[in-house]
Amino acid sequence: MYYKFNSMINRIMPSTQSQAYAPQGLRSVAKEPSRIIFESSKIQPVHEPEVTMTRASSTGAAKGPSATALNEALGVVPNNARYQKIMQMQNFFLKEDGRLVWQKFGHDRALFYTTVALCFVGSALLGAQLLKMAFPRTNQD
Repeated sequence: MYYKFNSMINRIMPSTQSQAYAPQGLRSVAKEPSRIIFESSKIQPVHEPEVTMTRASSTGAAKGPSATALNEALGVVPNNARYQKIMQMQNFFLKEDGRLVWQKFGHDRALFYTTVALCFVGSALLGAQLLKMAFPRTNQD
């Protein structure tokens, strides 16, 4: 025999097998998605092509295949100066030279150390404020 909880009387009641294994709110998902109904008949849904998940390898990490085969594998690559600069930066950061990302450029290193220094200064000021609040001065009347 199967049982389910009845929220109206706050008791357990006998039920069917399907009700016991699919309680309120836990029904199986519909196989067909529901249609969206728009306010106006002039509004139409946008039909987008389905996207398949593919894994693209970077040009810096790939070894062996020719450049034309690699470009075909990666898809359409814009021939823009800004995009080429981004690709150069990606290849530079992907290079295995034993350095961490923040050690690659000089200004990155300066920003990193400035951030660390500001964290230490903020922590010191926080500690001083907590000490000041924990041990307030007594009023001498």
